[in-house]
Amino acid sequence: MHIYRFFDVVFGIKFNELRAARFFKAYECDDKPVHIIEFSPEQVAAAIDEFKCVDAFNAEILLIHKALCLYILENCDGFIFHSSAIAFDGKGVLFAAPSGTGKSTHAAHWKNVFGDRVSYINDDKPFIRLIDGEFYVYGSPWSGKHRLGENVRVPLKAVCFLKRGEVDRLVTPQPFEIISSFFPQTMMPSGSDLKIKLFDLLSKLVNSVKVRVVYCTDSDASARIINEALEL
Repeated sequence: MHIYRFFDVVFGIKFNELRAARFFKAYECDDKPVHIIEFSPEQVAAAIDEFKCVDAFNAEILLIHKALCLYILENCDGFIFHSSAIAFDGKGVLFAAPSGTGKSTHAAHWKNVFGDRVSYINDDKPFIRLIDGEFYVYGSPWSGKHRLGENVRVPLKAVCFLKRGEVDRLVTPQPFEIISSFFPQTMMPSGSDLKIKLFDLLSKLVNSVKVRVVYCTDSDASARIINEALEL
């Protein structure tokens, strides 16, 4: 069994595909697990068919992803969020948008402009948790095609929903207007109780951190303008 720490919880994972352990290497630890994740060969084989995975390795990684998403929502007041997450001066900022809009590109502009003041938390699927009234963003092994990210926890200060624009500008939506934008970017649970819990978490988030709709150009100047407007 391999031991890992995700979002400040220690898990033991029993792999069918031992090469899958390398996927999680940055999250290894020596602590005692509080929860065990294990799937039978039959479950992995069924996942290959259900999710059209190319092989057992990818199927098992996907099953572990789904198990962690369920665990964090059920037990840790958290969820996974499809976005590019950076830390700016130690403050978490998320850039969310449909695939192909330019999340990673905009994050790269921040890195170009601000250098060492910016670090990548996760470039695809960071975890979010509410702890003692404050939201935190965590790295995760699912860090995008460029594998940008770290095994870190940072206070979350802003969520930006990106849209392409000819002029760089921010719009501050009403909480009830923006909350539906979160749903396509997270993993929706199947049970009604968990759906209510997720909605409650998102409601708290939009009332706790800066949530903005960001119209941005594909330029380094965009990062500077957006940063100033966010007033981090």
